[in-house]
Amino acid sequence: MSSTDYVKQALKNVEQALHEIGSALSNHAVSPMSTRCCPELDVFAILDPDCTNCFPSQIGVLQWAVELG
Repeated sequence: MSSTDYVKQALKNVEQALHEIGSALSNHAVSPMSTRCCPELDVFAILDPDCTNCFPSQIGVLQWAVELG
């Protein structure tokens, strides 16, 4: 599998995983993080077990995509 194929398949997997939890990727992101982001003020609820397993997996896929270039 080429790096291009890996990234395309990884993107499909991420979109499917986000769809299953009722979320989606943004199509209009100007930068990776909002300039108004204040993680120290985070008041979100703790993730349920499905999301707890999903997000570290997606981060691992992202790490591989970055290493592939």
